[in-house]
Amino acid sequence: MERKAFDGRVIFDVTGPTLRSVVIQQGFIAAVPECKTFTGDVFNLFANIIFILARTRGVITDIEETDSDIIALAQFWEFARGNADYRAVWNAFLDLPAEEHKSRIHDEWIAALTIDEQLKAPTEVRPGSPSDEVLEAQDPEKKRGVTTT
Repeated sequence: MERKAFDGRVIFDVTGPTLRSVVIQQGFIAAVPECKTFTGDVFNLFANIIFILARTRGVITDIEETDSDIIALAQFWEFARGNADYRAVWNAFLDLPAEEHKSRIHDEWIAALTIDEQLKAPTEVRPGSPSDEVLEAQDPEKKRGVTTT
């Protein structure tokens, strides 16, 4: 499945859950034993790098891209893809650009991987989503769950 990020300038080739995630998780735990003491945001980042690597099969960017975050993402992916040195991958992940502890790369990547789950969430959990009323107003012929012939 393809998922777009960075306003369509990055395409992630993603997959659903696979056994590969178990191998990646165990590899990270063995390589970063201190992860057993991680809490809060650090725990979430550690879990997210495992999720990102387990679910991403490829990253496509324009070779002439000039956005520094997209360039950093592409360089990280080239380094991390298939790399079994999980400590080095973890350190490279931590070195990705961020501003005030907020990483655009991390946030865009996670959003692309979790879009299906976000769409299943209630409206109040889906930021920027139109309400049911707005969607119905766009196509008054269709009513929620009812089709007419």
